[in-house]
This record gives sequence, structure tokens and C-alpha cells, in this order.
Amino acid sequence: MTRVAWWPSTELMYRVLARLDLGRDAASIYSGAHARPWTQALLAAYRQDPQAIQLQWLGLAHETTDALIQAVETMRESPLRTAILASTQDELATITPQTCLTPSFLPRLDTLRHTLYAEPPPPLTLLHVAALGRHGRAATIQGERRVAVDLNQPEDHALMQILHEECHAVTDREVAHPSIPRETRFGTAGYAVHRALEDAAVAYGAVVLAEVAPDLLAAYEQWRCRMG
Repeated sequence: MTRVAWWPSTELMYRVLARLDLGRDAASIYSGAHARPWTQALLAAYRQDPQAIQLQWLGLAHETTDALIQAVETMRESPLRTAILASTQDELATITPQTCLTPSFLPRLDTLRHTLYAEPPPPLTLLHVAALGRHGRAATIQGERRVAVDLNQPEDHALMQILHEECHAVTDREVAHPSIPRETRFGTAGYAVHRALEDAAVAYGAVVLAEVAPDLLAAYEQWRCRMG
């Protein structure tokens, strides 16, 4: 079962993160947007706080902006909490409702998901988030998969990005290092773990497509080239 939705909370969180130029960090979704008064404070706090990576998934956990901001308010006292609270409250004024069209590839996505999971796949909420651009984010929350992508992207790219995020749900548990945490910043101790997780998910996506949708392999290769 797949539902398609637009949540203001998810758009808000990724719109904030898209203003941060994280440099050589694989978690960066920097869009080149103009800096806001809070940008530098949040960027400095993000770089200094090892828990900051959790912000990349916070927007998937809450459907309303009130719930998102309440979650930020319950974070431990830190410069990161102060900065993210200021940024979300300021950026909230820019959020306007968006129409979310159901993409035509949902039947193919359902077929791919039934192939990549060994058991029946969990329910999927597909969230349209324009602020993500060519990127994607996903998490398993309350027994369902939540995958966020910009559905204004070309459909082939969006479908390949969703497939990739779903592959992580299967391959990450097999590849994750038991003692070294994943880090997305280039040159850190956990960056090799991050690369191994990404490589495994990419490889599994090709296996799934070769089995049930070989006509999409060219689109998958284009997606890989675009994502670098």
C-alpha cells in the first residue's frame, strides 16, 4: 500500500537544511538559496554537534509543523537546538500548501518493492518535498516506510531515487559496522561505512531492476551518473 502526500513539516525541515552549505558532506542538500539571518549559526552548530545528522530524518517523523517544532523544543539544550529552533520558526513563514499529484509510476514501484523485500513490504508514505531537489531521504517510522523526494523531478529520476531509498531498508542492516558509526563528512572515521552502505544499496537496486524491470536499467545508470 502506497499513499502520496505533502506535509508542511517535512517541507519545512528540508527547506532549512537546503540553506546549509555543508561542503564535502554526503548529507548536503544545499540548494544555493540565499542565506537567512540564522544560517551561519545553524551551520556552525551543525558542524560541531555529532548528533546533527539526526536532523536529516527529523522531518519524516512529524506530519504537522507544530509537532515538528515541539520535537525540536524537546531536544537537549545545545547551540544546535537553539539554532534549529530559530531557523524553523523563521522559515515557517515561507511554507505554503502544495498540490501533490500521484505519479504514474506507482504500479511499477509496487512491483519493485515486492521484489526487493524478502517479505511483504511495509506500507509506504511517499512525501513530495520540493526542497530536496535531486536528493531523497527515508526512514521506517511506526511500522511504515516514509520516503521523501521531489516529485517535480523527472519521473525516471524520482522512481530511481525512491528505489534507492527502499534498497537501504534491506541492505543497511547487512552492511552497517557494529562499532563504527556512519558519518557522511568526507575524511571522517565513519565515512568508509557510509560509502559501503551506499554502494550496497546501489548494487542491490541494479539486481532488482535486472530481475523485474530491465527496461529501467538505462534510467538507473543515468540516475547514478546524475547523483555522482
